[in-house]
Amino acid sequence: MTNIEVADSNIKAFERFENEYGVDFAVKRDASQRPPKYLVFFKAPDTDAMTAAFREFPAKTIKRENKPSILFLGGKEPSKLKSISESQGKETIDTYSESDMRGQQRSHGLNYQKLGKPLMMPDELAIMPGSRCILQLQGVHPFYSRKYDITKHPMYPLLADADEGNRFEVGKRLKNGCVTIDESI
Repeated sequence: MTNIEVADSNIKAFERFENEYGVDFAVKRDASQRPPKYLVFFKAPDTDAMTAAFREFPAKTIKRENKPSILFLGGKEPSKLKSISESQGKETIDTYSESDMRGQQRSHGLNYQKLGKPLMMPDELAIMPGSRCILQLQGVHPFYSRKYDITKHPMYPLLADADEGNRFEVGKRLKNGCVTIDESI
């Protein structure tokens, strides 16, 4: 049994998980707080169903406008590509067209248009090189940049990727259900 705190605005969103993952839940309202909060207690047939539901719910319920920054490393999922393309904004394209009609009466025309085109279309994002990424920070235009090679960082030797002996194992630090910190480190 696991619990999670949710707000009044997204309490109905849990109903979908009952059918999709076989996750059963019960809601308890905490009226002592304003606005009221709800505790939702989950029960699932196995840990895989519970893990999948907990992984998907935040991804589906957090709205893009509430995210202060986005790092897009690549991918092929169509809805994600469309979302990234739309969130980047548009660039302005100026087009000029000239026409010259010749016949019994000659006419000449000049047309000027300003068009908006997405900075990167979903199909362009889908074929973005693996060495590139897009970083969008709140209040700043998106960056199309090279991915940083973490193996070049001066602190890389301290990571578990470089040396398995550097891996932090929480199981070794658990004592009476709490993580203990060794102050000598």
